[in-house]
Amino acid sequence: IRSAGTAAKPKNYEQACEILGVTRRDSFESMKRTYRKRLSTCHPDKLSQQNLSPPELAAAKDQLLRYQQAWELIKRHNR
Repeated sequence: IRSAGTAAKPKNYEQACEILGVTRRDSFESMKRTYRKRLSTCHPDKLSQQNLSPPELAAAKDQLLRYQQAWELIKRHNR
C-alpha cells in the first residue's frame, strides 16, 4: 500500500479516474469492478489480520478515503 500522505480530495472527474486507475472511456461497470478491487486492498477488516503498524494502518485508511471520494465523484458524474 502506497502512502497517500495528505492528498487532497479529487476535484474533477479526471482526477477521480486517475485515483482509481481507470479512464473516462471505461464502462461504468468496469469502473465499479476496479473500485471494489482497490477498496479490498486497503479495507480495515482485511488489514486487521495482517498485523500492520499504526502508520501503515493510517496510510491505508487515507487511501481508503481517497478511493471512496473518487468513487462518489464518478457515480455523480455517471447519473
